[in-house]
Amino acid sequence: MHKKMIKLFRKWMPGVILGVFALVGFQQSGVAQESEEPYLLGACSRDSLETHWPLFQPGFSDLSADALEFLRSWTDSVHIIIFLGTWCSDSQREVPRFFEIIDSIQNPVFSYQLYGVDRQKWDGVGLASRYQVERVPTVIFLKGQLEIGRVVEKPRSTLEDDWATLLKYYQRMKLPEPLDQLLLAVLSGIAFRR
Repeated sequence: MHKKMIKLFRKWMPGVILGVFALVGFQQSGVAQESEEPYLLGACSRDSLETHWPLFQPGFSDLSADALEFLRSWTDSVHIIIFLGTWCSDSQREVPRFFEIIDSIQNPVFSYQLYGVDRQKWDGVGLASRYQVERVPTVIFLKGQLEIGRVVEKPRSTLEDDWATLLKYYQRMKLPEPLDQLLLAVLSGIAFRR
């Protein structure tokens, strides 16, 4: 019995070791590969995204002046998390538009983080799963730790209009802090989900 186990071990172990090394090599670089198509996996910077994936460089969109003016005047801090797929045409359209909006409004109350996911919506650490990301891009707006809304895949109007509408909705619903947090926890599952 012992000799059979040693034979099996010697037969299969080299292939297993090579497979593990191949997987580790892709994961360390932050770039994974499905067949022939490399994609970004995990947290990334705007600069890194634009450098390695030129389709994510801002173009020249016709942005809504009213929405931009509203976003410029916004004074409460909002953190934005964007889950994207470098392989996804919706991400390639909406993420550069997001960059154009950020560049245009120049408002420091908005901060953001970018996370690349694979086709199964895995980001390498489970954050996309925690936020229940099913489609990309998913743009999540947070006030503190509470989600105040999201735009998933395609905006209803334009990204800047949906962003401004979402904040106007939040502004109208502003309640005393404890009640505000309770209401937002309930409504976060409803507002701006497809």
